[in-house]
Parts: sequence; structure tokens; C-alpha cells
Amino acid sequence: MLKKAHIIWLCVSVVALFVGTQFAKKEIQIVEKPVEIVKIKEVEVPAEIPEDYKAAKQFYDLFVQDNWFRKNEILKGIPSVQVVIKLDDGVKSKVIESELKDSIELSLRKNGVPVKDDSGYILEFSIEGVWDESKTIYSYTTSLSLLEAVPILRSGGFKRAALTIWQNDYVGYAGSQKISGAIGTDADKFVVSFSNAYLAANSN
Repeated sequence: MLKKAHIIWLCVSVVALFVGTQFAKKEIQIVEKPVEIVKIKEVEVPAEIPEDYKAAKQFYDLFVQDNWFRKNEILKGIPSVQVVIKLDDGVKSKVIESELKDSIELSLRKNGVPVKDDSGYILEFSIEGVWDESKTIYSYTTSLSLLEAVPILRSGGFKRAALTIWQNDYVGYAGSQKISGAIGTDADKFVVSFSNAYLAANSN
């Protein structure tokens, strides 16, 4: 009787195990999720050209297309001038430098030429000469020159130098009592000459 009970329980256990296994197989399912492949489209975006390269290219284009200036064209676009007086030692006692400078600046402004003390363009009025042995006659040269600082390439790199881009001069002589007036007259003539050239170049 005991053995029969054991056999019955063994059969029940095997059946339960079999049924449980089949149930687990039905309940546990492996779900394979499809993998979505995302394709990334590569777009080439041109890099921004640095401003230094743009400036260098513009400089090169202008440099290879250079040409000679037409009459007074070199004065075009100059925003203002700075007046400088250079007197020879022989006339410093005959000419008051500050008064001569003020007179030239006033005439320029009246003629429509901008004048600024810090301008990068220097309008230089200079006098060079020599007295005769008796110190009564002074032979001299006066000039009015417009100077611009220009970079010049040398073996050590670029250096700046003052380049004369416009000039007018006069050679004359005067007595010791007339030299101041003669130089003032020369300055007035030079100012008119420069003003006409400047205004003609910047009229448009």
C-alpha cells in the first residue's frame, strides 16, 4: 500500500513538472525588437575665411593692378593735414615760426582743406638758405611738401619712411629787412597751389 502511494505521488510530480514546463514555455517569450538603422547625411560646410586672409588678398589684387597717379590724384581721400614749419637757422631771428604756422593753417581752412594737429599727413613748409658775406642778402629755397608715412620692405622687414607725395618750391633772395615778408608771400602762394590741387582731387 505504501509503495502504491509513492508511485502515485511520483506520477503526479512528473505530470506537474511536465505541465509546468510547457506552461513556462508559453509564458516566457523572447521578443526581438527590430534595430532601426539611422543614416546620417554628412554635409560639407565651407570654413569661414579669416579677415586677415581677405585683407591680404585684397592688398595683393590692388598691388598687381597698380598704375601711375594722374595729376593730383594722389591727394584724393586724404582726410586732413598737419602743418609743420622747418626754418633754417639763418632766418629764425627774422621769422616768427608760430605766426607763420597759424597763417598757413588759417588760409588752408578758409580754402576748405581740413587741418588737424594729429593728422598722419604732414604738410611741411621749409626754408633753407645762406646769407652773403655782409649779412644783407639772403638767398633761399622755400618749399611746401606733403609727406606720408609709407611702409618699405627691406631685408629686416617693413620699415616706415616719410615719402613726399606732393611738393611745390621756389628759389629767391631778399634783403634782411624784407625776408620775413618775402617768406610770408611764398607761403601764401604755396597754400593756394596746394588748396587748388587738394580740392580738385576731392571734388567728387
